[in-house]
Amino acid sequence: MLSNYIKISLRNLRKHKIYTFINIFGLSLGLACSMLILIYVLREASYDRFHVNGDRIYRVGREITTAEGEVREPVTPVPLAPALLQEFPDLETAFRIRNMGKTIVRYDDHKFYENHLYYADPAIFQTLTLTMLRGDANTALNQPYSIVITKEMAEKYFGDKDPIGKSLFLNNQHDFLVTGLLADLPKTTSIYINMLCSFSTLNANSAADLNDWQAFSCQTFVMFKPGADPQKLTEQFPAFIDRHVKEKTEGIQGTLGFYLNSLQKLYLYSHLDGMSPGLITKLVSYSILAIFIALIACINFMNLSTARSATRAKEIGLRKVIGANRQELIRQLIMEAIVISVFALIVALILVKLALPVFSANVDQELSMDFRQSPLLILAFLGLTIIVGLFAGFYPAVSLSRLQPVDALNKNRMFKRRKINPRSVLVVIQFLLSSALISQTYFMGSEIRYLENKDIGFDKQNVITLPILDDEMRSTLKSFKTELRKDRSVINIASISATPGWGVPRNVKIPEGYSHDDMQLMEEVHVDADFLPTIGLKLVSGRNFSELNPTDQKDALIINELAAKKFGWDEPLGKTIQYSVGDKKYKTGVVVGMVKDFHITSLHRIIEPLFVSNQIENVNHMLIRIEPGQTTQALAAIRHTWESFYPNQPFEYGFLANSYDWYFRILDKVYAVMIFFATLGIALACMGIFALATFLAERKTKEIGIRKVLGDSTMGIMMRINYDMIKYVLIAWLFLFPYLYFTSFGEGPTMFFPYWGVNGSWIHIKTFILVFAISIVSVSYQAIRAATANPIESLRYE
Repeated sequence: MLSNYIKISLRNLRKHKIYTFINIFGLSLGLACSMLILIYVLREASYDRFHVNGDRIYRVGREITTAEGEVREPVTPVPLAPALLQEFPDLETAFRIRNMGKTIVRYDDHKFYENHLYYADPAIFQTLTLTMLRGDANTALNQPYSIVITKEMAEKYFGDKDPIGKSLFLNNQHDFLVTGLLADLPKTTSIYINMLCSFSTLNANSAADLNDWQAFSCQTFVMFKPGADPQKLTEQFPAFIDRHVKEKTEGIQGTLGFYLNSLQKLYLYSHLDGMSPGLITKLVSYSILAIFIALIACINFMNLSTARSATRAKEIGLRKVIGANRQELIRQLIMEAIVISVFALIVALILVKLALPVFSANVDQELSMDFRQSPLLILAFLGLTIIVGLFAGFYPAVSLSRLQPVDALNKNRMFKRRKINPRSVLVVIQFLLSSALISQTYFMGSEIRYLENKDIGFDKQNVITLPILDDEMRSTLKSFKTELRKDRSVINIASISATPGWGVPRNVKIPEGYSHDDMQLMEEVHVDADFLPTIGLKLVSGRNFSELNPTDQKDALIINELAAKKFGWDEPLGKTIQYSVGDKKYKTGVVVGMVKDFHITSLHRIIEPLFVSNQIENVNHMLIRIEPGQTTQALAAIRHTWESFYPNQPFEYGFLANSYDWYFRILDKVYAVMIFFATLGIALACMGIFALATFLAERKTKEIGIRKVLGDSTMGIMMRINYDMIKYVLIAWLFLFPYLYFTSFGEGPTMFFPYWGVNGSWIHIKTFILVFAISIVSVSYQAIRAATANPIESLRYE
């Protein structure tokens, strides 16, 4: 029976080649989009899944509750891990890791900066799934100044030599003995590790650090015993804080609390830790796009199938007359849909193979369609194909099989009107989906252009950045700047605690007029007196820091306009701000100047109140403004001066503009994917409109012939055919408008676009015109063909 169904399906497909081609091509586009997204989703969802006990591993974070809300950060006190392990029997292991920041690593003549170095407890090997190629995981990190490196790092520094027993010189201070060799971690990890240094090294450097509950300087991971409930630990955090932390930190930074975040959520849900926008937003957006495309393709199939009802009606009627029941007809018609889906799958696989490299580049992932490495893809693709086939074929099968023989053999009875035509509903849904896709893509493009053209408050061009790694560099910084200024290509040099554009910390402060119970969050940065003139920041009132005034480094502060406005200071000069220096101690700074608002972070965050101090002992980066067009000369001079002052430090520079442009590189790639999907959506929508126009022209063939004989014009006939299309567009936009209004002027995707909605409603008006024009153009071919046909042929239609 099944083989018979397939044979009949293939015969029908060969008989109607144009419809078959349109159906297969339309479904293949929908399937290809869904497959691309499916590959991407499976890749993103696989992050940290390689850890055997990943579902039992959680990271502990700190949350501070102030009058303005909660602030979350993935940092904890150093003694937290051993205390949790000792007091909570539900925990199986716990370990700490502490990022060493940018670190100089040397071995003989090999000298590089490395970024993914951590101090770590030995329990990291009992918690995470890390493969030790050489060495003993139980003892590799037991002793101070021991280090475990990955295979990639071993090849980088030692080549083919055995690294075990050799030493690496870190930050020009200490030798670390290599005690273990790790296999390189999978790329689907949110914890990037190049080297692990023993956590006990910190104790060797500073015994008090490991017992200091005010030292929020590490990350803490815990692994629960099988069957344990993490929620129970969360409920016990307040009492735990009262026992260990509250007395030492009370009043310093608002109300302190701890929270848990699953290891398997660290990558996609980073926003839960108060970090950059969580990638789950992008993942969900892409998934919705794929569903939209797949639905549009399925609706096209339904409309094309029902548009062919006139040619299939007699076949259905005759088969019913000779004894076929409705169930057999439904199975036959659904089998035809599945056969088309299988052919579409083959075409879709070819399209995916061709599009995958471009798509991979735009989502910044190494995506592949290797079924040997991902056998789940085979099941996913086959399942998707069958679901699409069933979904697309179900309505046409039910609709056609419902025809009674007398109706199927009489075309006029077959086309009798209903109060609500399911086909019209499908067309409206198709317009809804395609219009939403086009509108949101158009809107995203306008937002990106707005952000790219937005004034960030200073000139970011022609500024070179350099790292300041240690106190030795800070102590010679003044001499370095004096020497470098001798070169004509260098205009000015400043130092700062964090490179603008990448983000700065947010801490609670007590502005004048506020109390400990009403602390205010402020972005915080430490600079020298050259910062403002170097990047071109304008003072609104007051003065800049001065090296001639030694008290500035202790007392002086500069704020931005937003801070003064938020705190209700009409005249901010002379106002005070208290800030914590630990151990329940506070310092009071005096506002000596106010600058215009500017973006100290990237444009994915709005401008916030800013706290700028002159504590140059906290600076970590140099900003060097150079003459435009003299980059090569300036870099040569900077390198020469750097090597003279810091011969043991690798010379590594960057450009301040790149610190802001990274955000736009992400957005541009997301937008490119949106454009790709929107284009496919428009193409599929046009195919669907063509299908509907075909149906309308076919249904009104005799009517058109009679109207032409009675003298109706070609334009009049075209307008009558286009009337239904215009009606569907208007109905779709009536339902779509609330959604567009909410996403454009309501909450919106402000995680990526903090200024979402600033472009007004013109975007939607333009989109409506675009969709309307596409609809008219798509239907005009069939309308012109029907309107210009010979009336004699039209009247001989039956």
